[in-house]
Amino acid sequence: MTRSKTRYAMLRPAMILAIALLAASGCGGGEDDATGGSSPARLSAELRYVRDGGFAGDHDELVIAPDGHVQLTRLRGRDASFELTQQEIAKVAEAVEGAKLDELDPKSTSPKPVPDAFVYTVSYRGQKVQTDDAAMPDSLAPLRQQLDVLVAKHPK
Repeated sequence: MTRSKTRYAMLRPAMILAIALLAASGCGGGEDDATGGSSPARLSAELRYVRDGGFAGDHDELVIAPDGHVQLTRLRGRDASFELTQQEIAKVAEAVEGAKLDELDPKSTSPKPVPDAFVYTVSYRGQKVQTDDAAMPDSLAPLRQQLDVLVAKHPK
């Protein structure tokens, strides 16, 4: 083996160890988390979500405070009060941002009533959008799904 190959062979395990340690400690890229170094998304105001209708004539109202405190009120069943994790707050905040409420028609509903459909109302930072199952804007669907998951976590 030549002298340079021997030196490389001796340094290789040290280089692999150094790279592994940097990766494990999060150094090297300056990133604090998976969001590219930025802090997690947060709610800057109260988010209100109302789901009305369906076959059973349900009425669920979910109010999420910026600090993650949630109040769930139901027409039928038990009301609930709970706290979101930081991860759940971030997911909801990202979905709200992605919904682009300020770009949606405030009355994004079907021209004709749809029997047994749900009607959804989302209010956030002075924006209020009402829609239904048949006319749900694509940008609003992920937020509705995220909020429905929170409602479903607390059974009637």
